[in-house]
Amino acid sequence: MKQMTAALVLTATAFAVHAGDGVVEINAAKVAAAGGYPFIINQPGSYRLTSDLVQPTLTTDVIRISVDNVNLDLNGFSITGSNVCSISGTWPEQTMNCTGAATGHGGIVANGNSNTVIRNGSVSGLGGIASP
Repeated sequence: MKQMTAALVLTATAFAVHAGDGVVEINAAKVAAAGGYPFIINQPGSYRLTSDLVQPTLTTDVIRISVDNVNLDLNGFSITGSNVCSISGTWPEQTMNCTGAATGHGGIVANGNSNTVIRNGSVSGLGGIASP
């Protein structure tokens, strides 16, 4: 019985160290394990990319944030797609012309969220960051 208790304590300690700072890591393997794109953030908290993410199709969102109070650190990585866009005109009468006809937003979609921070990386070749 003493050996079993010691094993449980060691396991719990190892898990706590592995959990680290409580930040949820997002990478291509984790997205695939969660069922593919879009990767849905539906819990408040801190999230961090640990790899680049590539949009599989022009009509697929990459990350969808559906709650308030999210800190998404792109950690120097990028979210990219194959859409090439150019902007013409001056603010506020600008026009975006894209090579692909994407029906979704594509990049990071935050649906009416408050206190959401997205920082430290790049989003290119897709719809960008949207809050419909």
